[in-house]
Amino acid sequence: MPILNNTLKTLSGAVEANRTAITEVDRKVNTLKEQLGGFFDNLSVTVTLSSPNSTGPQHMIQGTMGQAEGVLDAPSATYTRPPDLHINAHSTLPPPTFPSARTQVETYSMNREATTILDLWREWTVGVLPGKPSIEQLNKKYGSKWRVGKEANFYSTRKVLIDEIKRRAGPGGDCEAVVALLEEERRARKSSIKSMIMDLKKEKKNRELAEVRVADTRGGDVRS
Repeated sequence: MPILNNTLKTLSGAVEANRTAITEVDRKVNTLKEQLGGFFDNLSVTVTLSSPNSTGPQHMIQGTMGQAEGVLDAPSATYTRPPDLHINAHSTLPPPTFPSARTQVETYSMNREATTILDLWREWTVGVLPGKPSIEQLNKKYGSKWRVGKEANFYSTRKVLIDEIKRRAGPGGDCEAVVALLEEERRARKSSIKSMIMDLKKEKKNRELAEVRVADTRGGDVRS
């Protein structure tokens, strides 16, 4: 009888230990399910039940995770021996994809109240509105994505003036000195900023046509 009692105690301890292990596995499975959502429901698993130090046959159950949970939740009395638990799992679906963080494009309306070329230049290069970046900073961070609707046309128009300032200043030149000269020229003409930009467009087109004619003339000289 003492031997039988000791055997029963040992067996009872093994059952309780395996029940604890199964509960822990079940907890981890539920945690993974919460993290992976529906992906885990379609997971194919193989559950192997065997006895410690046993040479007898093992019990293997294959199916979805939901079916495997039914095995794990079954009362221990249904097992013919205290089980060791081994789970091999593979998915029949591609790995889950999670949305990547995307930079939200900042909205910005260019200053319609600018009255001088200096106003436009400073908005473009350093920013003039509290808490708002310059146009150059917006371009560097977002490219053209921030320029939507009317802002795209407004931007293209003002860029004509900015390009002319940089062209006249040259590499490493004093752009603000050019800005001051252009502002004096605008006032002398009594032109609005818009009118001056239109004049600069015409000058740019005439300059490009002249460059083409010079290139054609040089090409003719070479051929002759």
